[in-house]
Amino acid sequence: MIIENINIAPEKKNVCLSAYIRDGGDLGGVKRPAVIVLPGGGYMACAPQEGKPVALRFAAMGYHSFVLKYSTLFSVFPSKPDLSRANPGVHYPGPLEDLGRAIIAIRENAERWSVDPDKIILCGFSAGAHLAAMYATHWNRPELSYALGAGTNLLRPSACILCYGVFDLETILDLNNEYKELFSTFTYALCGKKALSEEEMIKFSPVKHVGNHMPPSFIWATAEDKMVPCANSVNMALAMAEKNIPYELHIFEKGRHGLSLADESSAVTAEEINPHVANWVSLAEGWLKKRFSPGPQDM
Repeated sequence: MIIENINIAPEKKNVCLSAYIRDGGDLGGVKRPAVIVLPGGGYMACAPQEGKPVALRFAAMGYHSFVLKYSTLFSVFPSKPDLSRANPGVHYPGPLEDLGRAIIAIRENAERWSVDPDKIILCGFSAGAHLAAMYATHWNRPELSYALGAGTNLLRPSACILCYGVFDLETILDLNNEYKELFSTFTYALCGKKALSEEEMIKFSPVKHVGNHMPPSFIWATAEDKMVPCANSVNMALAMAEKNIPYELHIFEKGRHGLSLADESSAVTAEEINPHVANWVSLAEGWLKKRFSPGPQDM
């Protein structure tokens, strides 16, 4: 395996694209799909358990894999958020542009890395799933092309895997919610405001922007998730159904928020190990194989 760290935004010290490339010499130079893993963390930092362990799992399936450490409020999770120590210039559209730069970098290096440039998959968790869904619904916007100096042909994603994501901000705007303060920090990290107007709620809810340009998506969540209710995932699936966009939705009965792979390879605590939820990986693998073979096309 070839491992590289690519500085895709020199002006942002905390943004980095880490590549985990299947060795083309050992594998005959086969062009393989690429998976970009987007960790969660509420746009405050990138959760490590939703990064490298996930990328290595996709690499084991036969994909070239990448982890994008995108713009977040802090470089690492603080014990107590102190906005005076926040990173500058991290609010939207910063993370969206980071992801666009990552996709451009992968396509520009497709020959060297033996990547199939027409098969780039986004896999996001929680806030990372919000970023993936925002990108999937906004990649064709002229303002993104202008900011990145690239045509939409370089920016198109091929598929999404959306894991317990934030897609509809109205579903978590509950004044009695125990996560009210966390949500206000999330919105501040997102756009610099702790309270959003109705217009801003719509702007930052990707479920409101689903169109025919959105790629097929695999979506999963758990019914027990109190931090990001599974209604987010259900509503995203319904919006895609209305537009006849291919999707697959799985809501697992048990399981807390932030399970990542839901097994020992990513778990930080024992409650993050859930063998039933861990099945999402094989389900997603099967779903991807219907669209992209990770190996030689005549296999």
